[in-house]
Amino acid sequence: MNRARLLLLPLLVAPALAWAQDAAGMAAERERIAQQRERQEALHLQERRTCYQRFAVNACLDEVRTRHNGIMGDLRRQEIALNDQERSQRAALRLRELEERQSEERRREEEARRQQALQDSREREERAAQKAEDARQAASAAGRRAQRQQSQQARPAPAPVDEAGNRAVFQERQRDAAERRERLQRRQAEDTGPRPRPLPTPP
Repeated sequence: MNRARLLLLPLLVAPALAWAQDAAGMAAERERIAQQRERQEALHLQERRTCYQRFAVNACLDEVRTRHNGIMGDLRRQEIALNDQERSQRAALRLRELEERQSEERRREEEARRQQALQDSREREERAAQKAEDARQAASAAGRRAQRQQSQQARPAPAPVDEAGNRAVFQERQRDAAERRERLQRRQAEDTGPRPRPLPTPP
């Protein structure tokens, strides 16, 4: 049970206790009316019997009936007033319970709205943090690209290809190679003449 419900508990219990006390008081009042009615009925029967012993029976009966109807009417009015009071208290109790339920529902709705607002705020903060991180990463990538471009621009441009010079170098190397081959062939031709005989081996 949360703190709000603990705070509402006296508001819920107090009317119920008051109603219980009033209900006990009303039950006692109903019992008093019922007992008074029974006594009046017994008294009425006794007075009627007494009337039959008198000379003017009808006048006595009329007087007894009038007095009895007045007392019973008064008891009936008390009972009606008690019923009205009980109905009004029940209606007030129902109204109070309804208001308390509505108050509890409003409190729950406000709590739900507050929780939703907190959730929305957290989501907005997370989205903002993600956007900032994405922007930071994009800026870092852009900086790296700029550095690469600068380093590429700072490199010396390759020398232009000199095709004529390359051709001349190639031809010169070809001539050198041909000359080396010719020298090698002459040397081999000179080596093909009569070879000196080897010295005899000593005895």
